[in-house]
Amino acid sequence: MGRQADTQLDSLVDLISECESLKYIVVKRRPSAVGEESQDSVFLAPTGRLLQELHLGRFRRECKEAFGLQPPDSRLVPPDRDESDALSHF
Repeated sequence: MGRQADTQLDSLVDLISECESLKYIVVKRRPSAVGEESQDSVFLAPTGRLLQELHLGRFRRECKEAFGLQPPDSRLVPPDRDESDALSHF
């Protein structure tokens, strides 16, 4: 199981790196509000390009086929827009 987990982690890192380099996502860091020992939170945010260029159903299917990962089914909305703006692109 350890080797499979390592392979999946490598695939996830590759997927995130590729999506970031193609400007489909941005990796953001949120400073921790709790003591010095806690680490910053890191999160991924979709860009407008992701919402405009990719059909999300196809993107999820291709991620699963290529990387064995299933992205969440929730609606992706870039942090600078609300959901009603994102829906206008579909």
